[in-house]
Amino acid sequence: MEKGSSREVLLAVIESNPGLHFRELQRRTGLAVGQLEYHLYQMEKDRTIVSRRDGRLLRYFSNISGNALERNLSYHLRSKFSRDLLVELLRNKGNLTLSWKPADRKREALETMAEDSILSFTVSGNRTKVELVDYDTIRNFLIRNREKFLDSLASSLINLFDQS
Repeated sequence: MEKGSSREVLLAVIESNPGLHFRELQRRTGLAVGQLEYHLYQMEKDRTIVSRRDGRLLRYFSNISGNALERNLSYHLRSKFSRDLLVELLRNKGNLTLSWKPADRKREALETMAEDSILSFTVSGNRTKVELVDYDTIRNFLIRNREKFLDSLASSLINLFDQS
């Protein structure tokens, strides 16, 4: 483990890799399970970090750096559908009309992204109109953080191969 207290190291890992889950935090920090659980609990209690459920996983985000929109974007960029949709929206200057009515899981993702103030959408028949709420802010966030997400995706692929 690096220099500094366990919490400083843990916070640095969370800030530089928003949305990591417990096992990945354990791998990157080298903390024992009990230590990590304790520090995450204390950091959430004092609101240094926040967690968000993603299926069976809890994902962790810094509550010190960034804002709610950036945490929400970091969360959604870990989902393939959300990530692909955001990329397509950015390619189309923040507006997109899909020629399909979203099925349950995709509709749920759209609804969550709308609740998180990332986009708005309307469904009319078999067409879905989607619009980014704040195109410039989202674009700038992705430009500033593209290296983090590329590193994160590469790390996920490497971990997948390590598990096989």
